[in-house]
Amino acid sequence: ARLRTLPLLVALGLDEATILAPAEHEIHLSKLRNLIILPGVLLLCGGVSALLFSSARKQDRLTAHDSLMRATLDATADGILVVDPAGKVLQMNQRFKTMWQLPEALAEGGDLKSLVAHVLGQLHDPGSLLDRIAHQFDNKDPHTSLLSFKDGRVYERLSQAVTLNQQPARLLSCRDIPEQRQA
Repeated sequence: ARLRTLPLLVALGLDEATILAPAEHEIHLSKLRNLIILPGVLLLCGGVSALLFSSARKQDRLTAHDSLMRATLDATADGILVVDPAGKVLQMNQRFKTMWQLPEALAEGGDLKSLVAHVLGQLHDPGSLLDRIAHQFDNKDPHTSLLSFKDGRVYERLSQAVTLNQQPARLLSCRDIPEQRQA
């Protein structure tokens, strides 16, 4: 009945079933493939969605942890600076910036040499600080020193070795020493 509009095919003796059989077979195979592939695609989409959701939750936890660490670091009474052996600043809290009177652009620069250059003119004995910095990675033991500023400030400086991601670093902690403790 479908081929009545094609008289040439009917005249050759081809019947509708013979002509449509390969197409119907392909349609049937296509339906089977869809039945097999569709669940796999749905499982794959579900798996990817679960991974993305899990990753987003982990990212949220890391962000919250980082925020907590930053708040804790900024809430300490000490100025804290962490540097790597090459002199790259890895971390610095707000208290350190305030104590050392660092301009924001300099603090964001991430270079220990620039920070030291800014501070040297403020110290009574800049040479002793330069010497300590030059040898700070030679010794893994913590060491303390006093830094005396021309404006009367006196800071106790603690330097100790730390390891970050299996890499050596140095943590410098500075504390303002009240006058009664200086005596």
